[in-house]
Amino acid sequence: MANKAAARQREAVIAAVSDLLQPREQVLAVMPFAVTPPRPRNLGKIREGIYQTNRRYRPLVATDRRLFVLDAARTPYPRGVLAAIPLTAVTFVDVTPRWFGQQRVRLDLPEDGVVPFDVGRLETDDVQRLRELLEPR
Repeated sequence: MANKAAARQREAVIAAVSDLLQPREQVLAVMPFAVTPPRPRNLGKIREGIYQTNRRYRPLVATDRRLFVLDAARTPYPRGVLAAIPLTAVTFVDVTPRWFGQQRVRLDLPEDGVVPFDVGRLETDDVQRLRELLEPR
């Protein structure tokens, strides 16, 4: 890990889901700095769910069975789990480079449709692991 603060935030995200893990379920990818950009306002204000009208921290944890989407308000420290989605229900749409080493990962989630997540340059290995988890199907 590039620095101690990033390692602490990664550990905080894993700790938020540790009680929810099933026996022998393994954490394979962690994106503590994932952010959903603001949703377009042409549909009106949306203030509930994963993809809202305002920019939100949405740390992601991928296990060998599920994708956890966390609620972290304005910081990468999680407040709770918004969704625990079976990997079989998630589709990896694409990943595009952004500025300063960031990437935009788009996932097709049940009930939410395609949701963009902006992740930092420290999370590129985790993005690749998530892609490998979701694409072989």
